[in-house]
Amino acid sequence: MKNYYFLLIVLGIAIFLGATYYKISPPLYIIKQYNLNYEQKSMTELNDREVEILDSILKARGINYRSADADKIYDSLLAVKTSSEVKQLLKLKEDEYFIKTKKDSIIIIKNSEGINFIREICKARSQTEIFEKYKKNISKNSYDIVLYFTGKDLPIDISGKEINGGRRYFIATEDYKYFLILIKVNELYTAAELIDKGYLQDNTKISIPEDILYPYRDKRFWILPIMLLLALFPMFSTLKPKEDVGNLNRLPELTKILDRQITIARVWLFLAIFCIVGVCAVIFSEMNIAEGGGAIIFIGSFLSLTSIIVFFYYRKRAGQLSRILSGEDVLAKWEYDLFFWQNFVDKYLQNYLSMNKSTFLLVSVIIVIIFGIFMIADPEVADTMGIIGLGLIALVTIVAYISPKISAKNLLKSRPIAIIGNNCILIGKQFHSWGTFGNRLENAKISKEETEMLEVQYSYRTKYGRTTVTVLVPIPNGKLEEAQEVAKKLENKRD
Repeated sequence: MKNYYFLLIVLGIAIFLGATYYKISPPLYIIKQYNLNYEQKSMTELNDREVEILDSILKARGINYRSADADKIYDSLLAVKTSSEVKQLLKLKEDEYFIKTKKDSIIIIKNSEGINFIREICKARSQTEIFEKYKKNISKNSYDIVLYFTGKDLPIDISGKEINGGRRYFIATEDYKYFLILIKVNELYTAAELIDKGYLQDNTKISIPEDILYPYRDKRFWILPIMLLLALFPMFSTLKPKEDVGNLNRLPELTKILDRQITIARVWLFLAIFCIVGVCAVIFSEMNIAEGGGAIIFIGSFLSLTSIIVFFYYRKRAGQLSRILSGEDVLAKWEYDLFFWQNFVDKYLQNYLSMNKSTFLLVSVIIVIIFGIFMIADPEVADTMGIIGLGLIALVTIVAYISPKISAKNLLKSRPIAIIGNNCILIGKQFHSWGTFGNRLENAKISKEETEMLEVQYSYRTKYGRTTVTVLVPIPNGKLEEAQEVAKKLENKRD
């Protein structure tokens, strides 16, 4: 098992690092929408570089930007730009203009898949309108319609065409109604890498979004839930009884108690795996967070974490019980005759009914006071508050009086035996353990009331502090000295 988990960790780290640093290989083909109207409009306006020239002229001559002289200089620069040849181009129809200006860089696509691809990309107004099969080729960090393809997944046929890197090409249908821009990139850099290498001002160098250049980086954390699943599955094989040493676990009544602990642990382990699979399904399918995906991830993560903790808790209990049933870590084993056991169960019931009576009275008084105040303050809801109050009192009555009777009945039906271990006690069908998950032994002593008892107290953490549980183990006749030795050993272990 240790070798399995070592291999799993090594493999997980290798996959995580591989997903982090894997980079697609060049060349990369960039396909984006071609806005012909914007290009034609830009021919009748000054571009950024020309505006800089205009600004420098106005500044050198001390001319105000809003003056008539500034307008004359602007018009003169624009007149130089919009030559008669440009004006003739602008008079052409859209397809004629495209053929005239792009004739040396037009690639005609004839295969049906390529034609459908060009048409759909041209018609798309946002990334949501792109075919689902091409969504992986879109950068999530961009709003523009730009797709990135490696040579093997390029949806158009450019075989036999010599495509040089850094140059813009235009892919079009035979009727020249649809056309896109195609750029082949042979050197792949992110924007940060372009800056680091000093290539930012080089127009031949194009920045590639990181989610495209490193396609598995965003998905590297998927390995964590997968590793968790692979780590949990072998846990089923660890839930089995130890080989019996003292033949105690051959007793059918006791093996059922152990089987119950193992079954509970398996159920929680199965629930943990189910929840993790549900979370993985949401992540892998890229389910919309706003449409329930977020709720499934939150609830699934919470339940899986809780289930794993509870699984290890019951796994630990099953291990403790299995050890004392096989004769390991046993401090004492006492068996009782039926008459002695009947008396113990009767006193057990009387003891807990007495303890619960005071608690029941206190809680009932508090309920009457609180709900009585509500009934007096708002007579309109008096009936409702009265019913709720009575319901709560009925619930407390069940807990205070019926639960101990059920517990005593089950104890009476169980085998009259007590097995005391270093960190647990089995009395009848009742199993108590400490020394794990915040549980701790508080004290162990001999209680001499009507019947000599070994009284063991342990506590566990709750939201508001620690809660103490008292376990009373009847001491058989002639076993007082052994019981005192057991109490002493338990106290020494607590120290």
